[in-house]
Amino acid sequence: MYLDQNSFQKEGDRVLSNTRTNHQSMESHSSNSLEDQEKKSKKLKGIEVFVGDISFFCKEVDLYKLFSTYGRVLRTRIKRSDKNGRTLMYGFVDMERLDDANRCIEALHGSRFQGRDIRFEILTSFY
Repeated sequence: MYLDQNSFQKEGDRVLSNTRTNHQSMESHSSNSLEDQEKKSKKLKGIEVFVGDISFFCKEVDLYKLFSTYGRVLRTRIKRSDKNGRTLMYGFVDMERLDDANRCIEALHGSRFQGRDIRFEILTSFY
């Protein structure tokens, strides 16, 4: 296809205009996506509590049941060995509120759970 100088200039302007529009659209979409992701992650964040000296047989659901009696639990994790998947006998529980985490720690610190003296420590506040 052959374009004369005037048509060539118009075609160039059209392409440049479309490129700018697409770029602006992508920027607003990516910033909206980041904002949405931040909002979603804020909803899930809470107070991270370290749980030490847990039983070799302890499961995430066991920690959930223990902590949920004191407040809303967002997530539980038990650290495991990369080599064989065995528990490393510690884990983390994310609770929604600091007050609930403190109440749980006060009530359970040093107590026996599944035959072990467990200990707790608040690690991080995400608020």
